Amino acid sequence: NLQNSAMKLRMMPVENIFNRFPRMIRDIAKNLNKEIDFFIEGEDTEMDRTIIDEIGDPLVHLLRNSADHGIESPEQRSNVGKNRTGTIKLIAKHEGNSVLIIVEDDGDGINVEKVKEKAIEKEIITKEQALAMSNDEALQIIFMAGFSTMETTTELSGRGVGMDAVLSKVKSLGGIILINSQKGVGSRFTVKLPLTLAIMEVLIVRLSNELYAIPISYVEEVREIVPNEIKHINNVKVTIVRDKTIPLVELNKLLNVPEKPKDLNLDFSESEPDFQELLPVIIVRTEEGNKTSGFLVDSIVGQDDVVIKPLSKIASDKKEFIAGTANLGDGNLALILNVTNIT
Repeated sequence: NLQNSAMKLRMMPVENIFNRFPRMIRDIAKNLNKEIDFFIEGEDTEMDRTIIDEIGDPLVHLLRNSADHGIESPEQRSNVGKNRTGTIKLIAKHEGNSVLIIVEDDGDGINVEKVKEKAIEKEIITKEQALAMSNDEALQIIFMAGFSTMETTTELSGRGVGMDAVLSKVKSLGGIILINSQKGVGSRFTVKLPLTLAIMEVLIVRLSNELYAIPISYVEEVREIVPNEIKHINNVKVTIVRDKTIPLVELNKLLNVPEKPKDLNLDFSESEPDFQELLPVIIVRTEEGNKTSGFLVDSIVGQDDVVIKPLSKIASDKKEFIAGTANLGDGNLALILNVTNIT
């Protein structure tokens, strides 16, 4: 009850920040000589006040992007049979333990080929990389530092500093951004954020003598495999789960966890020559790249709700793999893994 009360005290409706955007869109439309209808949905959706304080600037960039790059001029819209007035929607809604904030427009959409050409021109990617890219991968280019499709720098865009700042801020809040865009139809940017930064449901695992926490929102399933189920493809360890090849991540090696001393007193009788130790594997999925990976761990301790503490600045060089720390009920400390950076 105390935990729930503390959670509720931290929650605020997103309308506190959404209310400042209608005027901003009106001003942009006036400056660009565009006609834009702006709609807000779900402004009573509640989320952690820390996230609300931090998410304002990323939303400014996303909305400016839709108004400047997305929505065409009234003449261009008329020429292709669209309503002269473009539409931008800002939507907030809950989905499980997350909050979705969606910026949607019915503009021209993202021209994937133009994005690739600009990225090659600015030497962000090579021609070979561009040819090998899928449309979804190409859309991610717009989040790279220094990238802009604008020929000239204006007050609103062209400096190439907006979208990469959006991505880094959202990632720092433990969130992800998904893009859907169709040329000539419009674009949708979905920002998925945790409901609260204070408390997280995690799976506690043990690596040697150390405890680590994996956010439950990423865990797809937990299973056990025997060593001969591990195969090698291009020097990458994989296993097959229901006809799907899943790459395995050896967390012990990745995080430089010291090995536990081996117990040499094990004595198996000759009647069990094929004995193989079962290896616990945590199958995780990240929505950002729709990647599935298997984390190899020594043992699974259990599930818990933990209070997240930020990582100290004097932390190790592996801090990109760690999202924070958690004090467990028994006094032990667990490091919370940053799943998106590991997969």
